[in-house]
Amino acid sequence: MVIDHNGKAYSDEKKMCEAWEINYSAYQARRKRGWSLKDALTLKSQKPDNMQNVIQIVEQYEPEDVLRALEEYEKNHGKLRPRKNRSVETPGNRDNYVYDHEGHFFRNKREMCDYWKIPFSVFHNRDIDGWPYCYSLTYPKGGPYVFADHENREFKSIGKMCKFHGIGKYEFAQRMNDGWSLKDALTLPAGSKKQSRTQKNKSNPVSKKE
Repeated sequence: MVIDHNGKAYSDEKKMCEAWEINYSAYQARRKRGWSLKDALTLKSQKPDNMQNVIQIVEQYEPEDVLRALEEYEKNHGKLRPRKNRSVETPGNRDNYVYDHEGHFFRNKREMCDYWKIPFSVFHNRDIDGWPYCYSLTYPKGGPYVFADHENREFKSIGKMCKFHGIGKYEFAQRMNDGWSLKDALTLPAGSKKQSRTQKNKSNPVSKKE
């Protein structure tokens, strides 16, 4: 069971998206980008949500391969158009950085995976499947896995643990990535607000360990 921002219950996220007339894949992509539940269900797209799929595909390739493809494209089709009014990131601007579950910041998810010594492909599949970073970065490749809740009840999957506590899997992942305790992430009602880890880290960032 999942609950929308108005407190209405649905049997699953797909039913909720159907009721709000939002594409389920678009909803998932928005939640993964950190959108609130209300915004993910109600805001109209300013650009195609399948751009998230393009980003996910690009992230699977090595940077030099992407650059080689861009060079080939520019040779055949001309220069790409730069985005207008795009702010340039400086060393002091960490708004677009990726933060792990311990508060370390990285330029991108691939760099974060290198730090945690987890293959990017493994992390990527877990991330798409709704695993919080604290699990997707630290659980070894393989399985089977066991996930324990705040009362040490064990579950064979994150989805089963979330279903037991009546919380959506992707909302649980977002809460954990925002620095919520395991108990709060599993038990607080949908729509509850807390300061995110990202907001805290912008004012008190943690350097990466060497």
